[in-house]
Amino acid sequence: MQANIFVSDLFYFPSVHWYANALVNHSVAIPHAKYNKSYHLNKTTLLSANGKINLSIPLLGGREQRLPDNEIAISYAEPWQQNHLKSLKSMYGRAPFFDNVFPYLENFYTAKFKTLYDCNLHSVLLVNKILGILLNVESTIDYPVYKQMHAKDIPYNQVFASKYGFVENLSILDLLMNEGRYALQILNQMK
Repeated sequence: MQANIFVSDLFYFPSVHWYANALVNHSVAIPHAKYNKSYHLNKTTLLSANGKINLSIPLLGGREQRLPDNEIAISYAEPWQQNHLKSLKSMYGRAPFFDNVFPYLENFYTAKFKTLYDCNLHSVLLVNKILGILLNVESTIDYPVYKQMHAKDIPYNQVFASKYGFVENLSILDLLMNEGRYALQILNQMK
């Protein structure tokens, strides 16, 4: 493994800062962290008319388990996928690039992922496809040193900016919905 590789947990539609850091080396090492509810591995943060909200993936066994992310099973007892789609449509239906991004999400939310790791990995692969980038995501059994994420905030258009001003470091979905084809340019400026 490269000494300067970006080491991070794998999040559900990671933050804009996560992507800016990952793009520096075009590679991310994922050490399969033990789940801790404070890690937010199963959450993505977005901006709604009511402010910042988290969309969460429900987990079999609840939030208190201490298993590696590749062993945590997703619960389908509730229609969380349909709920997330409805929320995204409600929050970003007026975003400039909604019509370009939403069809990808509709396909994503029809898949049944067994583990949290699989779902999070597929969310990253989907974003990579939308951005048109090759970002190597590799699992590792090593426990390399995590480095603090650094990224300068580059304000971009947001649907609810008139109400909240610019809100930094939201889910990559916020950047994609609002900036579409310009998202990669903004991420590269954040390095």
